[in-house]
Amino acid sequence: MVWLSKDFESERKWKLAQAKKVSLKASKGMLDQATRGEKKMK
Repeated sequence: MVWLSKDFESERKWKLAQAKKVSLKASKGMLDQATRGEKKMK
């Protein structure tokens, strides 16, 4: 049963890391869209 708890723990860490990557890319994409609009107005 120890291997199962380690597996769950490692999967949780992996999923959290993936969620961070996705959220950073999404927020960067939204910022890029906002700055594109500002650049067009200049």
